[in-house]
Amino acid sequence: MASAMPLRLITDIRRFFEENETPIFFINSSDYNMMGAQAWIGQFSFITVIDFYEGNLPQLFCLAPHMPGGYSAMTLEEMNTRLLSHDEVRRHILSKARAGKKSKAMFLMYDDTNEQLARALNLDICHPANKLKAFFDDKINTVRLAEQASVPSVPNVLSVVHDYAHLRAVAGHLGEHLVIQKAFGDSGRTTFFISNESDFDACSELRSTDGAELKIMKQINCHAAAMEGCATASGTIVGPLMSEVIGFRELTPLRGAWCGNELGPGIFDVSTLEKARQYTERIGDMMYKMGYKGYFELDFLIDQSDSTLYLGEINPRLSGASPLTNQSSFAQANAPLYLYHLLEWMDVDFELDVADLNKRWFEHLETETWSQMLVKHLGKNGAVVESVPRSGIWKMQENGTIEYARPAVLRSEIRSDEEALLLCVPKVGDSLKQGHELTRMLLRGRVMDESFELTTRSKTWIEAVRQTFTTKEA
Repeated sequence: MASAMPLRLITDIRRFFEENETPIFFINSSDYNMMGAQAWIGQFSFITVIDFYEGNLPQLFCLAPHMPGGYSAMTLEEMNTRLLSHDEVRRHILSKARAGKKSKAMFLMYDDTNEQLARALNLDICHPANKLKAFFDDKINTVRLAEQASVPSVPNVLSVVHDYAHLRAVAGHLGEHLVIQKAFGDSGRTTFFISNESDFDACSELRSTDGAELKIMKQINCHAAAMEGCATASGTIVGPLMSEVIGFRELTPLRGAWCGNELGPGIFDVSTLEKARQYTERIGDMMYKMGYKGYFELDFLIDQSDSTLYLGEINPRLSGASPLTNQSSFAQANAPLYLYHLLEWMDVDFELDVADLNKRWFEHLETETWSQMLVKHLGKNGAVVESVPRSGIWKMQENGTIEYARPAVLRSEIRSDEEALLLCVPKVGDSLKQGHELTRMLLRGRVMDESFELTTRSKTWIEAVRQTFTTKEA
């Protein structure tokens, strides 16, 4: 039943979710993208295959003990299919159901099959239809949408590519050095850097694109940034601008792959912050008019030569940056972005002063700096995990080694600059591929310097974390 009076104040929204009686599930490989949501939302729980907390988070149902190995090689959509098809999960979901009410489901990634399985369990999906999500996820569509919203993209051309000669014919005006992206896929695996014919020949995927359009961009010397937003009936709510940690060989084998973020004061100038906010509002408002509502994230590129801010891509979902956005000091003092997302999918009326909310979030500017890094497997495909670190708070010693300190659930439990929250992803016996995540790490302070290069401190942490894993060749 809809509330008699619309929710308008932050206190009203917080109380509404604290008193929520509708079961809400976040179904994903882990709880990471909505870390801490159980503290804000009544009847909220996670359904996962990874438990970072050794059974100490009551709101987390982990299927791992009931499920054979091999899931580490699945996509997140395949993982969700396995979860929603499993008897243990189905019983768990049905045990939480309230008579006469549909439970709610949230995902990080989902597809048509996930939607069908969720509905069969009487779950109301708190996301736009997969078909609409896919439209905004398309990097080719992003360019056209940005143009409609008067948001600049890196100089580019959209075209099929028959061969190297054809590439130069259609994109010669963009210069010698090009960046090519496929419409869909992880940027680390579907982004190609082409300066000559040898580069092109080495990218087999570019020679078998079945006539699909590609995004061909001028290669610029840039810094990457991310900003999350939430498209609502009251307008687009905009979170903080974060720098992105991209493609460092210490973290990932894939050039262009995302592997972390930084959030804090002084990373960007005020002009860049204001432009990012304006562009995110424009894109979010356009998405809402086209039927999309809720959470999304924008990737930006900042040209180092003249500080021009370009839109890189739209991610129509929660993102890897969500833990920093939603655990920022402003979000914790007011409300995390995912609460506004859920308002759009709950049976409740609300009227938000989005302009005031965005103004206050912008003027607040973070007083503390926090970062996250994803440490990925650099070795050969097929390496088998023999030992893993315990998830929790680890402390850096004077000699550069790290020691386990204590269990933890939130980044706020980090007490000093010498500590980090490590969340171990694989388990003993898993077979790894290059680029598979080993651990996610949350820590105080920046991990890059003013030139956006990894600091000595962050390199020490990365090396120390790698030493906590042992693997053997298959």
